[in-house]
Amino acid sequence: MSEAGSPAGNPIHIVTVDFARGVLALAVLAYHYLHLEDVAHIERVAYYAVYAFFTVSGFALFLRYRDGLDNADDIRRYIARRFFRIAPLFYFALILHVWLVGPEAAQGYKLIWSASLLFGFANPGASSLLMGGWSIGIEMVFYLVLPFLIWTLRSVRALLIAAVVAVIFSAAFVNFTLEGHQSFDAALWSAYSQPAAFIGYFMAGALLAAVFQRYPAKALIWPALVMLASLAPFLLIHTETEHPIELLLGWRGLALTAATIAFVCAAVYLREPTGYAREAAKIVGALSYPIYLLHPLAYLAVEKLGVVSTWPKLAAATTMTVVLSLIVWRIVELPAREFGRRVFP
Repeated sequence: MSEAGSPAGNPIHIVTVDFARGVLALAVLAYHYLHLEDVAHIERVAYYAVYAFFTVSGFALFLRYRDGLDNADDIRRYIARRFFRIAPLFYFALILHVWLVGPEAAQGYKLIWSASLLFGFANPGASSLLMGGWSIGIEMVFYLVLPFLIWTLRSVRALLIAAVVAVIFSAAFVNFTLEGHQSFDAALWSAYSQPAAFIGYFMAGALLAAVFQRYPAKALIWPALVMLASLAPFLLIHTETEHPIELLLGWRGLALTAATIAFVCAAVYLREPTGYAREAAKIVGALSYPIYLLHPLAYLAVEKLGVVSTWPKLAAATTMTVVLSLIVWRIVELPAREFGRRVFP
């Protein structure tokens, strides 16, 4: 653990988890860019890299706030800091999206719902204006659920039972919703992209946080082996369709869900880097949110600049994403978080 936390919710950062979050964001970027250019279709990366974010979120939030939401002031501070963590960049992305696409991009209710940050309660897959924004809406739902989880689930045993139930519930919801379909259309995506499909990942992260608080010793060998083993199912499990929904169903879905959670567990317990490697890992982690949210807009901007060849377009979009993410992180995210800490100490 790189920084100590306090019950008041002072930052707790585990650099290996931050780095894993950055790698996951880059994986989502790679999927979207390769898919949009019809170079490759690596749905399993798109699916489970995003789902791993929910496990990381459950872990980080439960670890940070488990002992720090005891009264009204704590709740007020928690909500305010979460808002200043998510909203500034999200609003920046909304403005950039409307600027790039034009006023018609506002689509009425989508802009209103997105700006409210409450669209996780209103079919986030259909009501989000931004590509990838649906997961932010679901994340906001989990933010509001977290205090109730902390107040009611105080022991590792209670969290274990709740996490198992949540994973089973999510798997049942996904199988019931997607069974019999071969690919996503708008209606199916809207039905699927609900908090119920992902609460199992979030609860698994909360359980991992409670276990880590009790057993915080990090290691080098066994977490690295677990991480390698967690990647194996993504290489070995095959499907028969071009756009394989069956990756989310049955034994394949359960195996890949377990592998995703195991990957995050390995990142938690992997020994932290030092020196320049540590600083680089922290930067990659810090850029995870802007990379995730801004990479579709960077691709759109490159298209508008008239770049049509596949590999120059991908190189330009990737470069623009990283540069824009660095700029936005420095001039939007960091000042907003500092403002939130000053106003809600």
